[in-house]
Amino acid sequence: MALDTEVFQNLLEEERQRLEDELARIGTPTGVKGSYTTKFDEVGPDEEDNAVEMAEYVDAAAIESKLEDELNKVYEALAKIESGNYGLCEVCHEPIAPARLKAYPAAATCIKHA
Repeated sequence: MALDTEVFQNLLEEERQRLEDELARIGTPTGVKGSYTTKFDEVGPDEEDNAVEMAEYVDAAAIESKLEDELNKVYEALAKIESGNYGLCEVCHEPIAPARLKAYPAAATCIKHA
């Protein structure tokens, strides 16, 4: 049975938009696809304010990194749809279960190799 990639492409496009929106809240695009720089508030003269700003920056940088990873996985899955390789496990090259793809459309491996 052939996989209806249009359904998954729509899910991936929705996820791409969500991730880009989230990244735009905490970062600035670098010009490289899927890469952002964490926004940093200007450090002022108050040590307590600086400590809070640094803590917020560290948290945002960690979140940004995770969101970038997810966004790049979405980009990879969309590229696989374009090339006709979507839904195949990168390890064993067997089809990934449609239920797994519905739960996580950017899945690159079958559940056995997850």
